[in-house]
Amino acid sequence: MMNDDLKEKLNTREDQGMLRSLKYTHGLVDFCSNDYLGLGRDPGILAEACAQLSGHAGLKNGATGSRLITGQSPWIEALEEKLAGFFSMDAALLFNSGYMAMLGVVSTFPQKGDTILYDENSHACVKDGIRLSLADRYSFKHNDLVDLERRLKKTKGQPYIITEAIFSMDGDLCTLTKINELAEKYSARLILDEAHSIGVVGQQGQGLAHESKVKPWILIPTFGKALGVAGAAVLGAKEIKEALVNFSRPFIYTTAPPPIVVHSLNAAIDRLIDGDKIFESLKSRIQWFKREVTRLLIPGIVLQDYAIQSMVYPGNAACRALAGHVQEEGYDVRPILSPTVREGTERIRICIHAYNTRAEITGLLESIKNHIESQP
Repeated sequence: MMNDDLKEKLNTREDQGMLRSLKYTHGLVDFCSNDYLGLGRDPGILAEACAQLSGHAGLKNGATGSRLITGQSPWIEALEEKLAGFFSMDAALLFNSGYMAMLGVVSTFPQKGDTILYDENSHACVKDGIRLSLADRYSFKHNDLVDLERRLKKTKGQPYIITEAIFSMDGDLCTLTKINELAEKYSARLILDEAHSIGVVGQQGQGLAHESKVKPWILIPTFGKALGVAGAAVLGAKEIKEALVNFSRPFIYTTAPPPIVVHSLNAAIDRLIDGDKIFESLKSRIQWFKREVTRLLIPGIVLQDYAIQSMVYPGNAACRALAGHVQEEGYDVRPILSPTVREGTERIRICIHAYNTRAEITGLLESIKNHIESQP
């Protein structure tokens, strides 16, 4: 059979407890989505976007082409100007996702003879983008400034440093101010992924760079998480935007975002600007989670100050069983298994949201504790 090799690989992955599948859950309390502020379920954002769209006669359902063909519009231009101002950067370029934005940046700028240094805990989009670059590449130990400087001393060509503001698996912050100091010391170009910090860090959710008064060479905020919509932007100097328009294949050959996404993003940014109440709601839920973990003495959870919390529970089978038990009791959490994370660091990734109640948070943690205590 033509597909026997594929079946064999899938069977092997299933035997190892690593087989992925697509699942739809309904009716469970959400502790796994990245919709930290609840904007993804805010009917007002869709209503505002539709109201903006209804005023434009002949507007299409889709972009109908790339930005360089038929996908450009005055609404995208206005949104990019708004994003540049909101994040205090010179220019912004809209991409369809954070993954594509990172691929677009890393495959375009570092050239043969240059050096990329990236945190070992970086998201897959960073590692996949690096594969498209001809530059030398080395990981540095997670948030380890000594290891980063050791590698900076040995770089060739133009050095690039890539890190995340909040890391997607552990929920911890990068040491941004210190990393930026090293970037300046060694004339390195700092690329910061703000995927999980936008809407979460800072008075208006502008992220870690804005809060820390650090201006990286490139800033990449994504909009499918706390903003609840889709897409991402690359922010930096105007020359960076122009270079991406001319040389970035993931931008040049991708259909532009449809008008409904552009207008929904515009409405979501307005929510951040006026969003004190939702920020305070999220902060109070995180504090309640930390209090309850401490009260219940649940092992394996390294408490963080932001929305992502992780409970390390080694072993794919054991981690699946824990997640299954919690789901049966009505709480939607997902196991993060190897090879997505290193073997032995499998975990339950818990996302706290502004709309989670205290009772739901306590119920989730009690369910976890009951399962752990029931194990031989």
